[in-house]
Amino acid sequence: MFYFKGDRVLDVDVLVGCFWMARREAINEFGLLDEGFFMYAEDVDWCKRCRDAGWRVVFFPGAQAVHYRGGSSSKQDPVWVAVTQQRSILRYWQKHHGDIGCFSMACLIFIHKAIRLAAASVSRLVRPSRRKENGIRIRVFRACLRSLFSKNRIECI
Repeated sequence: MFYFKGDRVLDVDVLVGCFWMARREAINEFGLLDEGFFMYAEDVDWCKRCRDAGWRVVFFPGAQAVHYRGGSSSKQDPVWVAVTQQRSILRYWQKHHGDIGCFSMACLIFIHKAIRLAAASVSRLVRPSRRKENGIRIRVFRACLRSLFSKNRIECI
């Protein structure tokens, strides 16, 4: 959360799911993480269900944890991570916003990835020193675009 220093208690929309404390009563009321999300967006889904049930999602500065973001997954296979994140985002939008919301998000993702693919392709040509880095980006963006149109896509598309 870049918009505040983390120095006070603050109601928030979402807390990253790497470290939480939750009341048993809340969990009993609206449940645990949705196992339909393999990885990514399950924390966003849980916080939305929490708020929808009338509970607060609160950042508390008195508790601390260290989370090495992406330490186990993103460095090993960035294509798999990007496609998995994309599928989770679409699953979230389907679950909470229906077909129209999911389709709208899929369109935004398509535009975003297509622009990023074009930019990485141009950058690869004009900046040979970053050829390897841009090559990885190109693979990621192509895989994400293919995933939007594959048989394994989310049902809203």
